[in-house]
Amino acid sequence: MKKINIFALINSILLSLFVIIGVCYDKYATITKIFSKPQLLILFPILIIVFYYFLKFIYFFFHNYKPREKANYPKIITFIFYRHPFLSMSIFTILISSLYLVFFYPGTMSFDGNWQLNSYFHYWTWNDHHPALLSIIMANILKFGNSILDANFGIFLFILIELIINGLVYGYVLNIMNKLNSPLILRIITFIFLSLFPLWSINSITYIKDTIYYLVFLFIFTFTYYHFYILKEYKLKNFLILGILYLILYIFRNTGFYIGILSTLSLAFLNFKNKKIFISFFCIFFLILSFHFFYQKVFLKIVAAEPALVREKLSIPLQQTARYIKYYKEDISAKEREGLEQLFITDLKEVGSSYDPNRSDNVKEKIKDYPTSRELSSYFSSWISMFLKHPVVYFDATLNNIYGYFYSEHKNFMGEELGFYGITNFNENFDFHFMESTAPVRTKLESISRFLCDMPLIGLLYGCFIYVWIIITVLFYLLKEHDFKTIIYFLPIYLTFLTCLISPVNGHMRYLAPVAVSTPLIIAIIFNKNMLK
Repeated sequence: MKKINIFALINSILLSLFVIIGVCYDKYATITKIFSKPQLLILFPILIIVFYYFLKFIYFFFHNYKPREKANYPKIITFIFYRHPFLSMSIFTILISSLYLVFFYPGTMSFDGNWQLNSYFHYWTWNDHHPALLSIIMANILKFGNSILDANFGIFLFILIELIINGLVYGYVLNIMNKLNSPLILRIITFIFLSLFPLWSINSITYIKDTIYYLVFLFIFTFTYYHFYILKEYKLKNFLILGILYLILYIFRNTGFYIGILSTLSLAFLNFKNKKIFISFFCIFFLILSFHFFYQKVFLKIVAAEPALVREKLSIPLQQTARYIKYYKEDISAKEREGLEQLFITDLKEVGSSYDPNRSDNVKEKIKDYPTSRELSSYFSSWISMFLKHPVVYFDATLNNIYGYFYSEHKNFMGEELGFYGITNFNENFDFHFMESTAPVRTKLESISRFLCDMPLIGLLYGCFIYVWIIITVLFYLLKEHDFKTIIYFLPIYLTFLTCLISPVNGHMRYLAPVAVSTPLIIAIIFNKNMLK
């Protein structure tokens, strides 16, 4: 413990930067204030020292952890966490979610869930912003339920499927943690976190693509680590299961494509020396890639859906441009203006005034849906020219849009940190509504969640930073241990985090949910490493 640990030092510097940058952007919206606030410069080295010794202790603890012998626990503990973890977790979680569903029948609905229905029925523009195949599945379940009873029953049927998947996946995770001989206290915390934490309970009955997406993500992460890393079961059945799971992940969210191809390709090269295993993982990579091209080039044309809008990939540069226009409009040359006007469909002054440091949606709405490659080239030519004149503006625009992922004082700029406790209804053809008789209980459940969100410690679980700090600390610990193999298996986690940094919303818990829900298993894996030595 007396030696300087370079990884703990770098880790502590990074966490300290998170705090300083977070303060700068949360209070002043620019990094330049750091030079006029000497207290921040004084705080920085103090934080490094504090974090360094704390992280050094954490590293030491993980490195030297030894599992304890099983003690004589009460029967209920033995039953739940040793004999029947899958059954106990699944049944209890399904019961809790069902209880929520009783009071929130037919289930809560987000704006995005309604968007998918409106797109399918052509009330709104029909494109692949929300995966078209999933929209078709959701809409047909709705139509089936509507034919039996009403539209609410159609929503209920989809959520019922979601609720059951939710319980089964959590049961599977706790079962694997039992097989990994994770510390009992960690399993108890996991049981409480996944089954009783209101964020996951309300998400389990929300009509939205994200819930099943993060559940499938969690299942893939658990399945891959346990069957390929621990058991080394390189069987055809397991490769087929993994391939199907990644296709399902893609169906529920477009980012699933990138998670799938990069993760499976990395696993293939990790096993490059074993030709059979290499080819098997590479086949999954090729399967995902082939499905993607079929989906984009054939399926979308069959269902007459347009591809996802180009603007969804341009959050960062558009935010940078909008901030530049807001603060340095007079410095834009005629040539730069011409390039910008190739992309934007409104006056540049309006682009600057619509700039929101924490969300790019306002700016994205002001560009063409499908700009040509020439128009994009003209825009980026102006973008580069403007950057060379005022690079700090671009730096500020980027960090303003991401600092919420690693700063503790921030919850959620979208106001969705609690999950969805209502029904967003933008559809005149269907009447989605709660039962009036259960309104008092719904109000009480939401107030409980708000109370927990405002609590000093538990409230941190509603923000992104705690999960980001954990995965970054885990990364540096694995680097210290030279455990590059585990890092490869953790790649879906880090890829998800990176996609959050290029997303349109600052510190959005819904986007980071796959990481947050996987955190207990991540910690369990670190403990398990010592048993593999």
